[in-house]
Amino acid sequence: MKEENGKKIYHYTDENGKERELQKHKTTRTRMTAYLSDDDGNTFKHKMLLCDEGQISYPSATLDKDGAIYIVYDQGRGEIGQHTIFLSKITEEDILAGKLVKGESFLNNIVSRPSDQGGGRRKGDKL
Repeated sequence: MKEENGKKIYHYTDENGKERELQKHKTTRTRMTAYLSDDDGNTFKHKMLLCDEGQISYPSATLDKDGAIYIVYDQGRGEIGQHTIFLSKITEEDILAGKLVKGESFLNNIVSRPSDQGGGRRKGDKL
C-alpha cells in the first residue's frame, strides 16, 4: 500500500516482477502470499501466491516434522453466503519455485463452508 495525494493505493508485484495497482478487492487482506527469506529475515526474495480470491483473514500456519507447511484461513467472512475455510499445504521448495512443485502440495482445499449450513454472515447481521 502506498499513499498518494492523501489516498491509499494498493499495489502488488505481478509474476513478471512488475509493480501494478490492485484493481479489485482493494483491502490489505487480499492476494495472500507466502514469502521465504534466505538471509535471516532481512529480505524476502522468494514468494508464492496462495490465494487471489476475495477478502482473506489472517492465516494460521504450522510446520510438520517433514517440513510441509500447513496454512488455514478463511475467505469472505463478512460477505453473505461467501464464508469459506481453506487449507493449503506447501513446502519451501514450492515457495522457491513460485508455484507448486511437490506432488503432495495443494492450495485452497475447502475445509468448511459455514454459509452452506446457515452459518457465517446472514442478512440483517450487523458487523
